[in-house]
Amino acid sequence: MIRSIERARRGGGLANAVVVAFVVAAGTTAIAVAPTRARAEGRPSYGGAVVGAVRSEPISLEPPLARTQAEIALVTAVCDPLYRVGGNGQVEAHLAASLPSPTPEPHTVRIAIRPGVQFHDGTPVLAADVARALERARRGGGLDKTVQAVAALANDEVLLTLVEPWNAARDEVLLALASPLASIWKPSNEPLVCTGPFVVTRLDRPGRRITLTANEIHFAGRPYIDRVELRWYEQPDAEARAYESGVTQISLRGAIAFTGHRPKFATDELVGPASMLAFIGFGRGHRGALRAPGFGRALSLALDRASFRFVGTGGPVLPTVDPLPPALGGRQASAAESRARRSAAGAALRRAVAANPTLASVASGRAVVSVLVDRTRPDDLEIAQKIASALDRIGVRARIDPVAPGELSRRVAEGRSDLYVGQLAVPARSRSVVQQVVRQVQRRDGARPVALFYRALRVHHLRRLWGLRFDELGALRIADAFYGADGS
Repeated sequence: MIRSIERARRGGGLANAVVVAFVVAAGTTAIAVAPTRARAEGRPSYGGAVVGAVRSEPISLEPPLARTQAEIALVTAVCDPLYRVGGNGQVEAHLAASLPSPTPEPHTVRIAIRPGVQFHDGTPVLAADVARALERARRGGGLDKTVQAVAALANDEVLLTLVEPWNAARDEVLLALASPLASIWKPSNEPLVCTGPFVVTRLDRPGRRITLTANEIHFAGRPYIDRVELRWYEQPDAEARAYESGVTQISLRGAIAFTGHRPKFATDELVGPASMLAFIGFGRGHRGALRAPGFGRALSLALDRASFRFVGTGGPVLPTVDPLPPALGGRQASAAESRARRSAAGAALRRAVAANPTLASVASGRAVVSVLVDRTRPDDLEIAQKIASALDRIGVRARIDPVAPGELSRRVAEGRSDLYVGQLAVPARSRSVVQQVVRQVQRRDGARPVALFYRALRVHHLRRLWGLRFDELGALRIADAFYGADGS
């Protein structure tokens, strides 16, 4: 019996398993409740461990605050949203028992919670838990553009008050509720308590790893893999070395560490959608002068965006001037916008100084601008070097300051920075969620982020590790992975 049938039996008709690796192409969203189809295979066996990489240390362990690829990967493995986008582009009920039920009031819908679901700690998932998680997502996870209020009802249902009438906003509401940022979780002293296929059993920040074990009580079926370890690295070639030597089975940086070297095992590759944004954020340094719109405009004009195509080895890069991803209509940089425009950038900076004299010391080179970088994201150092080159083109002196990710997060939140290299890997099927997250960055920083590029993840994996895939939101799913007998 294939796993999709097992999940349909155990989870009430919800199959989301795929036993062959494939690449998802973004398409038009349809709304329905239907299981995902899977190729007929002999039933895989349970067991084994997987060691894989994430692109940085995950800082926030709350789903509504997940922003980076590492945080999204963790939430996807550990948590469940109410709905999911299936392989056919249809939105399916997942933790919810069915699609939302309209009420006589056009701005409200009721959502029934799937009965019998338990959190990782064995406690039942109640309507109050779901309402609490959705309210947190409404306040911090980009749900506020679609959902105005959330209330728990007495019969294991929640009532959503929507911003727009249900008939007009149906698709966007469902896509927002399918986002990992809207996953259902429980406040706890443990690192992250959810309902998903894996449980966080160890968070070792000094050792740069998180250990997950299979959730035996997952309502949609136990994952095949017993244990998953997610690691992050501070050296550019450390991850590739680990993959080449067989220490890890999943790599995000490449199949080889050095030219002419190959991994000791047969390897395959997956490429996901371009859904991870790299951007320049702003702090309050230099009396907040860098937050002036004119300075951001000058910096954007001075960037050689075409050079970002060669940053790292982690997948295709699409230079952009738009924080929205290409799948949602975001505009990629034109040939002219991809080139550094020194004279236009210089003129923009002069206008900015005229409007805001506090920029004078920066524009004259007397003051030095710091560019903060998360030192566990080696590619970001390359990005920072290109930002420093752009600043040099307009006569601004810069230095690059790699710091621990926690320190970067604190300094950014408090505005104690000049510039920083940021990352947003928010799933890209909900336009409202992405727009709200970008607005949150803008409100916090006091300036619109300067978009640099969107990147697609390229994943190399052990060939006999079957079932890995990118889901329809662009996240790598390991819950359906299993070890096959060979690589055929």
